[in-house]
Amino acid sequence: MESLPLFPLGTVLLPGVRFPLRVFEPRYVAMVRHLESTTAREFGVVAIRRGHEVGSHIPELYRIGCAAVLKNVTRAEGHLVIEAACSRRFRIESVDEGGAPYLVASVEWLDLQAEDVAVEATNGARRAFESFSRAVGAHVQGLPQDPGRLTASVLDGLGLPLPERQKVLEAGDATARLRAVTRLCHREEGLAEVLHCRAATVTPSSRLSPN
Repeated sequence: MESLPLFPLGTVLLPGVRFPLRVFEPRYVAMVRHLESTTAREFGVVAIRRGHEVGSHIPELYRIGCAAVLKNVTRAEGHLVIEAACSRRFRIESVDEGGAPYLVASVEWLDLQAEDVAVEATNGARRAFESFSRAVGAHVQGLPQDPGRLTASVLDGLGLPLPERQKVLEAGDATARLRAVTRLCHREEGLAEVLHCRAATVTPSSRLSPN
C-alpha cells in the first residue's frame, strides 16, 4: 500500500488529462504546499459519491480515482491555481481523516505498467462519437489523437452524469475505457434517434474548467 493525499471533486477525471483547478480551502492549500515540497508531487483525485467539495463534513467517495501530478502553481489573492496531469488509477483501501489537514488514503495501484492501446479501440471510439454527432445534427470540433484524451473528450461530449463517467474510469485499462465510451456513444445515438434529439454543436474537451 502507498499513501496518497486526496482531493475530492464533484467530477471524474481520467488518465491522460491535464486540468486546471482553483484551490481556496485552507486544507487543500496546505496540501498543495506539501506537494510542492515533495519530489513526486502526486495526489489523488476522486469523485464524490455523496456530499460536497467544501465544508467540514467528509463526503462519501468513490473507491476508484485517478492520481495526478502537480505541474504548476500560480498564486493569486485568496487562492491558488494549479495545473496537474492525471496519470494512473488507484483503488482506495482506507482513508485517514485526522493525520493531516486534508484526507490521506492508503491506495492500491491499478495501472502497474505502460498500456498498449488497441488501435481498433481508438478508431472505434472516434467513429462512434462521430456517428452520434451526426445523429443529433451536431458539428464535432477538436477530437484529440491521444487515446486517453480522446476518451475524456468523448465522455465530455456525451454530457453524461457523474455515475456514468465513473463507470468508464472503472472499466479497466485504456483500451477497455475506449470500448466503454464506444458503447455509450451507440446507446446515446439510439436514444437520440428515438427521442428525435438535435443539437447545434458538440465540442469535446479534455480539460476541467477552473471551479
